[in-house]
Amino acid sequence: TMEGKINLIKMWGITLIELLVVVAIVGIISMFAIPSYSSTIARASKHETMSYLLSLQIKQERYWLSEGKYSGLSGLPAPTIDGVTLVYSESQNGNYRIAASLGFLDETNPCRLLTITPLENLPHGCWGR
Repeated sequence: TMEGKINLIKMWGITLIELLVVVAIVGIISMFAIPSYSSTIARASKHETMSYLLSLQIKQERYWLSEGKYSGLSGLPAPTIDGVTLVYSESQNGNYRIAASLGFLDETNPCRLLTITPLENLPHGCWGR
């Protein structure tokens, strides 16, 4: 009968209240998931930058062992990490300094500027994690 078909359609439909509850639940889950995802991406990019800087440092030390001096910084490969800017500098005594500015980190974050030299990696507290 026609009335039975209408009741069947009503049974399978959703009400506006049910739809609002689902939207609210998705909103609450998103409120926690999106910042967590952004934080994870920033942390991964920071570690990728650290790995890149350490690989440059290793290349410089290998060059120094074979040639007795550090390689010029102009020929070093550029990073492909979004939000990272590198600044290279060479001193007259042959040492080098490579600094990476991590633009995706907050300006108050002490690890926003990572630096490697032949003697140390700065800031010290950022390299152990």
